[in-house]
Amino acid sequence: ILKSELKLEPKILSKPISIADTLNIRAKGIAKAPMLFFDYKFDVNYKLLSSDLLYPLVNENLNKSDFRLEITKIKNINLSKIEMLSNVNFKNNFDFDYLIKKLDIKIFPGKELEKELGKSSLKKPILIKKRSEINIENNISLETKKFGFSIVKGIFKKKYSFFITADALIEFNQIQIPLKIIRQINYNPITKEINIQE
Repeated sequence: ILKSELKLEPKILSKPISIADTLNIRAKGIAKAPMLFFDYKFDVNYKLLSSDLLYPLVNENLNKSDFRLEITKIKNINLSKIEMLSNVNFKNNFDFDYLIKKLDIKIFPGKELEKELGKSSLKKPILIKKRSEINIENNISLETKKFGFSIVKGIFKKKYSFFITADALIEFNQIQIPLKIIRQINYNPITKEINIQE
């Protein structure tokens, strides 16, 4: 059995590696076989899922609680739109910095995640220093006409439920890792109380 250590230098990559990518590895060389009195030539190709390399690192340093989504408050509500403020918390447990390349917050009327009601996106990438955390506030405006009759029913029942998603993409050393959160939000239009269901 021949064992060797392979080091992948991020600076030689032409573009970032996604956790869903497949790496093609080729090993070519000659091995001495003194007992057989000849040299063994080999040329092998091997496909390696980048997730096999990255998941142990990610699972050890990135927990569910390190990427949190909250609705802090409803800023304004009227017949035409609802304005709310969301807060996404990132906690970096790695011993290196990473970049938040993308963060999209979307609101949907049902768990099928269809008919988008509102969206907020990150304007520019944000760097998170190692062993630190950051809160990112997002303003989301929803057009009530997109809710249809369901919001009227919700008001009479003193409760309206909708769904919010947070899609993020973090990058370090030319490696990209997607993160996603889906939450149900229960809103009481009378008391303006917000409850996020895990």
